[in-house]
Amino acid sequence: MFQEAERAFRLMQINREKEEEVRREIETIKAKYESEIKEIKEKLEEEKARGKIREFLLVERGIAKLRQKRENAVTTGTEQTHFEKKNDDQIEKQENQLPETTDLDREIPKTERESNKDREKHVKIFNVFKALKIRKKEGEKSERTEECKTKEAESGEENVERIKDTVTDQQSSKDLPKNSEHERNPEKEQLHQHYKEMEECRQKMEEAMRRYKETADMYAAELKKIEARNAQIIDSYEKDHGKSCKLATECVSCGFTGTLLPYKCDLSVEEEITSMFAWIKTQHQGIDVCINNAGLALREPILSGKTSGWKTMIDVNVIGLSVCTREAYMSMKERDVDDGHIININSMSGHRVVPSANIHFYSATKYAITALTEGLRQELREAKSHICATSISPGIVETEFAYRLFHNNPEKAAAGYASIKCLKADDIASAVVYVLSALPHVQLGDVQMRPVEQIP
Repeated sequence: MFQEAERAFRLMQINREKEEEVRREIETIKAKYESEIKEIKEKLEEEKARGKIREFLLVERGIAKLRQKRENAVTTGTEQTHFEKKNDDQIEKQENQLPETTDLDREIPKTERESNKDREKHVKIFNVFKALKIRKKEGEKSERTEECKTKEAESGEENVERIKDTVTDQQSSKDLPKNSEHERNPEKEQLHQHYKEMEECRQKMEEAMRRYKETADMYAAELKKIEARNAQIIDSYEKDHGKSCKLATECVSCGFTGTLLPYKCDLSVEEEITSMFAWIKTQHQGIDVCINNAGLALREPILSGKTSGWKTMIDVNVIGLSVCTREAYMSMKERDVDDGHIININSMSGHRVVPSANIHFYSATKYAITALTEGLRQELREAKSHICATSISPGIVETEFAYRLFHNNPEKAAAGYASIKCLKADDIASAVVYVLSALPHVQLGDVQMRPVEQIP
């Protein structure tokens, strides 16, 4: 049982270390990817700014070209209008000079006064007038064409302005106007390359964020598993050590100094005892005060008792106590502790024998403790050690002792405790404190205490 508890504690410690390691790895990965994402974002913003400047310059140049084209168109239209105006003046002048009989549908009067020469002159003038009329119509048509071109140029400028407003929001080279290879200039090629770099930066940033999310999710899942295992270990430990854990909680709630660390150990198994002292050495370097409190009584009379019951009482009450005493002394000696204390919780049954066959063998184990305590004191003196050895022998104390002795008859146990005002566990604790508070040169070898109303 002790080994299981030790494994549970070690597993909890390993899980805590893994949990801390996982947390540190998460923070490292987070810092790494955050710095990478920040760097990519800064680069992306810089590329965007450069792209906007380039786009703005291209748009400005496009606008300048369109304006130049429109100005050329307007200049050409002005010259053509001036020429057409000159032609109109000539046509009006000719019309004023023509007689009223210049219409084709009207015949030229044939009189004897007109000669053939005059007739030819009139025909020539009519042909000139006809040509001027045709040229005037062509001029009007050309003027209308130029007006359409001017309107198209103005609408083109408006389109350029609209493109200027929208091009700054473009995020990839797909949004740029596609020109043929011979129409592309180096600046447009550079802008296309710039957008390509921006897209690569964006893809890298998305990939970094995806990796960070996957890693964070993985470690979060691992952390949940560790927490679940810790909770399972704690639940299992509390299930096995419910009373000890409850007592530790009560000590904290009552404001007692120090910390109570429950540890499950079978004192009838030497390996568990030595493992317990090894754990104490690992966690707290060693032990300065050892209080041997464990003990039990079984109803096994000398004449009819079971050997197994006798062995159990000897293993716990005598052998287990002796092993704990030896290990405690070795711990103190290794650390040069010369003012330690070993206290054995004995019994009045270790000083007299009551007329009850059920506890005769139990009394023998307690007499052994009386002898062991005195023998320990003498060995410590021979070793020139100032470590003290004390035996505290209480009478009837209201604990679980009688209920375990009479486990099939709890009424009898309760009646025995109710017959007198028994000692309490606090009374024994006060005796322990009293022994420990004695001056360094004072040794309390044996403390006997019993209820005032107890007879034997």
